[in-house]
Amino acid sequence: MPEITQLKKRLSQLIQAKGWLIESERPLQNGYQYLINDGTTSVAVTLYPNGNMLIQGKESPLKDALMAWKTARPATRTHKTAPQATLFPVEATPVPAPRTGVARIGSDESGKGDYYGPLVVAAVAVDPKREEQLLALGVRDSKRLTDETILPMATRISEICAGQVCVERYMPATYNELYSRVGNLNTLLADVHVLLISRLQVATNYQLAVIDQFADRSVLKRAFVKTHCDISFDLRPRAEDDVAVAAASILARAGFVQGLRRLAAQYGLTFPKGSSDPRIVTVGRALVQREGPEVLKLVAKYHFKNTEEILRGSTNP
Repeated sequence: MPEITQLKKRLSQLIQAKGWLIESERPLQNGYQYLINDGTTSVAVTLYPNGNMLIQGKESPLKDALMAWKTARPATRTHKTAPQATLFPVEATPVPAPRTGVARIGSDESGKGDYYGPLVVAAVAVDPKREEQLLALGVRDSKRLTDETILPMATRISEICAGQVCVERYMPATYNELYSRVGNLNTLLADVHVLLISRLQVATNYQLAVIDQFADRSVLKRAFVKTHCDISFDLRPRAEDDVAVAAASILARAGFVQGLRRLAAQYGLTFPKGSSDPRIVTVGRALVQREGPEVLKLVAKYHFKNTEEILRGSTNP
């Protein structure tokens, strides 16, 4: 296990340089765990053979320092792995997600960069048993799956994790109202992520959340404090390599796809995804011409720059 050996060596060097203490250390079935103390707080650090790392503990300067070290450490080598047989096809075969064996809550969102359609946030609580079931299902980052694959897979995830799933979908009318009150998309997202995580923590008593990074850690900290949710959280880029986050990303994407299709059926138009497709302006102007400018608040995220471009070229008063 060259990756974990290298990580153990580098972590030991950090502990020595900082003057921290190792309260305990022990091998796990699929990794190695240290309990580190800085004289005030204890934080658990679990290292995995594939180079991944899990940091658990209450918010503290020690945890912040370990998280900063984790983010700054050199990327580990990616080993080629034989693709797993899964029940659902993917657009590109990814490296199989690592098994952590830790009960946790994963959360992700969909639609935040799409002009048309809803904003959807999902959270999924996963224990080791469900982790194996989700991996066998072929759960991966939703961006690797087609829309037609996403919907049935989301149904299976909801069945496997029955009672341990939370999804919030804000259609444009509701989203625009919320945004007008909050005034910042990252703050709004943080509030919703933490709301769902807190609900699942109450239901499961899990003590760890893994979140795909969309904002600075301080934004999430404020949301957790405001919600009185006391849970350790791992906020990092590309967190979809964790199956709990990947499951949440699929549920969120399914909710977005369904919401966009609902708008398409309601207005008899196909709404482009994203925010840079030239068809966004074409469709928007046609809709404004037919329904009036206020319709954009019902189908789109009104604060996006696309709105100004659509209205600038519209002939509807």
